[in-house]
Amino acid sequence: MSRNSIKRPPGPGQTLPDTYKGKPYTHHWTYRDSTGGLLGFVARYDGDGGKDIVPFFKNEGDNWQPGAPQVPRPLFGLDVLAAKAGETEAFVVEGEKCAAALQSLGLPCVTSLGGAQSAHKADWAPLEGFGRVYLLPDADEPGESYVRALAEHLGASEDSPEAIVVRLPGSPKGGDVVDWLRKRLPDWDGYRPIPRAQALALRTELLDVLKREAVPVPPEWLSPGCAGNEQTADPSPEHWPEPRPLPSARDAGSAEAYPFEDLPQFLQSAAAEVARFAKVPKESPGIIGLPVLATAIGNKAEVEERPGLIHCPSLFFCLIAPSGERKSAPFKHICYPLESWTRAQQESYDDQRRRASARNDMVETRLKVLKAKAKNGSADFEALEDEIRAVEAQRLPDPHSPRPFTTDTTEQRLFQKMEEHGGAYAVLSGEGRPVLDSIMGKYSGDGRTGDAIYLAGISGDTITRDRVGSESGPEERVIYSPCLNVCIMVQPDKYLEFSRHPSLRASGALARIWPVSLPCLIGQRLERPDEPGLSPEAMKGFNSLVQRLLNHSIPQGEDGNLRPHRARLSAQAAEARRQVHNKIEQLMADGAELDDVRDIASKAVSQMCKIALILHLAQKPHLLKQDESVISGQTWAAAEAVGMYHLHEAVRLRRATDEDLPVDRARQTMRWLRKNGRGEVTATELAQRGPRPRLKAAQAAEVLELLTDYGYLRRRHDPGHQKPVYDVNPLISQSSQSKYPPAEPGALCCEPLKAAVRGR
Repeated sequence: MSRNSIKRPPGPGQTLPDTYKGKPYTHHWTYRDSTGGLLGFVARYDGDGGKDIVPFFKNEGDNWQPGAPQVPRPLFGLDVLAAKAGETEAFVVEGEKCAAALQSLGLPCVTSLGGAQSAHKADWAPLEGFGRVYLLPDADEPGESYVRALAEHLGASEDSPEAIVVRLPGSPKGGDVVDWLRKRLPDWDGYRPIPRAQALALRTELLDVLKREAVPVPPEWLSPGCAGNEQTADPSPEHWPEPRPLPSARDAGSAEAYPFEDLPQFLQSAAAEVARFAKVPKESPGIIGLPVLATAIGNKAEVEERPGLIHCPSLFFCLIAPSGERKSAPFKHICYPLESWTRAQQESYDDQRRRASARNDMVETRLKVLKAKAKNGSADFEALEDEIRAVEAQRLPDPHSPRPFTTDTTEQRLFQKMEEHGGAYAVLSGEGRPVLDSIMGKYSGDGRTGDAIYLAGISGDTITRDRVGSESGPEERVIYSPCLNVCIMVQPDKYLEFSRHPSLRASGALARIWPVSLPCLIGQRLERPDEPGLSPEAMKGFNSLVQRLLNHSIPQGEDGNLRPHRARLSAQAAEARRQVHNKIEQLMADGAELDDVRDIASKAVSQMCKIALILHLAQKPHLLKQDESVISGQTWAAAEAVGMYHLHEAVRLRRATDEDLPVDRARQTMRWLRKNGRGEVTATELAQRGPRPRLKAAQAAEVLELLTDYGYLRRRHDPGHQKPVYDVNPLISQSSQSKYPPAEPGALCCEPLKAAVRGR
């Protein structure tokens, strides 16, 4: 996997990711309660786009999740305050880095989680035992806003300590106490504790500066509503902070390099030619080729993962490409052998239809005569019954279209097509929006999702359909060995909508889909003079292979049942499968790398076995004529490489979707507030009248707090309201909407694939 190394902060078994949104880990600070008990962590990640300060707390169950704890939030340094309870002076700075630096000097220093905009969310009560609190703001406007907000909170209680403000002399714009200390310790990195040999002298010097520069908090700061995070009496724009752009979404790092060389040789040649001709990334036709091969194999073959665990080659790929990318072209050319084979069967299909129609017309005519005899009682009833049964037996079933796939279908029709084709069918489309809409239940009329048929078809579970039916009686149908293959291409917005559907997550449908974020070639698809057309020679091997697999018929056993080909893993392949299974299983343990994506990871090895079967028969299609065959260790290694790529990509995109959900909700909320000209909002109003999909109350409150942190909203100080009221920053509503837009999301699929070592 690609979240390779793991930082292990203090605390048994706890881990933090080595990277966050593509930025490497720099440092972390540990939050503890007054007794020293572990509460959570705040980690810093630095990269090209600046820094990210990310809290990790156990908000749900026992899993550490990115995100702040519930309000009121604990202070950083509660254990230090408790240890210094006998002292009369405490210190407050902005940020864990500064607080940890003063703590290493032996000073009882704390800070709040979330920076300058979140002072009102912290529980400042632990400071009430001290007689005086020194507030050290950063040398900028947010720093001043921070101490103003804190001063109001401290002044709201009769037991609050005296608040003193200290602005360190000589601080550059944006400077803080760490900068002050580093001027005196040039070799200190700002993170490690200051050596004890130097700490005493620095402590003495700093305390002298604090006493000299200290000024009382202005009385107007102590008036309710003055702080930068609360509503002032004057709502004019000059009393509001400049809003900051919301962070850009879906910065999930890059995909690994696709293991193109592990695809069957005929598919490599065809995919490279389609990529050249259609000017699409070669990953697109290469990946599409796998479900095309799987469709041609269908339920004619199965793979034994281990004794008693059997799979048909059924897969679900969702390729993600932005608007403007060429989606139809790779499907058209890679699906060509399926279309060509269908056309070749058309004459026989038409003949069967005519024959069945003629035969059944004669059956109906004969039955009318026999029924007339029964009506007038002119014949022996039992003999007539035998004759009617004999005539009925001559009826021919209506033949079904030989086409093994569709580009668009409903759940009900998909069941019928799968049954008509003996359980094996495919959905292959360069425009996958209708397919995902159908799965999400947008066409059902009753809000019911349509994922059940896809779940069973990909898992190979028996599908039954029992309906009331029509006048002819109830409808009872069964598909015993379904083998459904799906490959679609959609735009990022549709995949994000689909991937966040709670019912699909709960059902497990989402976990069975392998999404792939394709590289973007827009702006690079330049044509050269006299470019050759699509080479039939380059496509010939793949086209012939698909048609050869399609032409194979499943033999019948002595018992009359169909006997698909059975492929087993060689001893070498079985051992390699066991090792990768155990590795992934360990990574799904509590606190391990894959514990948050167990639904995806738990299915990865079975998916690799299906890939192994496809590669195996693509290399040796003649083996279909045999009852059994053995998959080599070399073929397994290729299947594992392909499977690990898809596992990494599925995990990467899932995490990107999860991490960016609050930001996306905040962006939608801002658009809704602007569109409706709202000057104020509550969480209840947002949940009941906000943009769809509607948020739950807790989600709405989270969004409003996030927008408050970034300066778009401000919580009003109004004791008359039991629930918080948020005012909208007039700088936004009174300016052009383009001046303060929330940052738009970056497309999931516009990053070039980076070369990386595949995890095996």
